[in-house]
Amino acid sequence: EESFECGVTLRRGLSEEEVKRIEADWTGWSYSTLSVLDPKTFPWTYGETEQCYVTKGGAKVTPDGSDEVIVLEEGVLATFPKGMSCTWEVPDRIEKKFIFE
Repeated sequence: EESFECGVTLRRGLSEEEVKRIEADWTGWSYSTLSVLDPKTFPWTYGETEQCYVTKGGAKVTPDGSDEVIVLEEGVLATFPKGMSCTWEVPDRIEKKFIFE
């Protein structure tokens, strides 16, 4: 497990059973910057603690007021704390499953 000062944690190497449960029970979300209408970067604030599992693609997340860069890639489970504000950078696309705690 990897932890960041901003409170984000990353976990890799989930078991096949964990991945199947996430894919069955969590909500899906996808974002693509392949269209000129969709910005490559956008601000976000977490109103609740969120866990997300990246199923395809990736992104970089930079917490406001921090030099830390959190790299999200396929197979990573990330936990974002409630109240955290950040900027998402999506080079091409990302697909994830998420749940609020």
